[in-house]
Amino acid sequence: MRLAGDRVEPHYYLALNLGRLSGIQRTKSYIKEMASEADAALQRDERYDRAGAHRFLGTLHLRTQGKLFVGFGDLDLALHHLARAAELFPNDPENRVAYAEALIEDENFADARRELDKAATLPVPPDLKGEEGEWTARAAKLRERLPAK
Repeated sequence: MRLAGDRVEPHYYLALNLGRLSGIQRTKSYIKEMASEADAALQRDERYDRAGAHRFLGTLHLRTQGKLFVGFGDLDLALHHLARAAELFPNDPENRVAYAEALIEDENFADARRELDKAATLPVPPDLKGEEGEWTARAAKLRERLPAK
């Protein structure tokens, strides 16, 4: 951070690593620092890693909203960040699935279904071959949460 604090990479990867550490330690201690570092990454380059900072912040808000003891998440902010990620990279299936999850939480089932349908038609980006199993499994679970048409 001292050597390249003006670049996106150290802020973005610090946010991701704090998230990993938080999961390992099962603590909420790092949430505000994760959000701050992801926001710093956004300020430097919102497009970096296929809008990764938007995806990270949106998911962080989504997964912590409504959790009284965490005191952080906000569904409106989750929707904002995940919609922006999908807008910046409309052909990225991971962004579409993440946005669909927030839409389901917001009970906007028609738009969530459209996002999931779009994600299912998109090719896996070449640099992500082999990683698609995670979001395709997540998409399948999200489809189960949608009401019948």
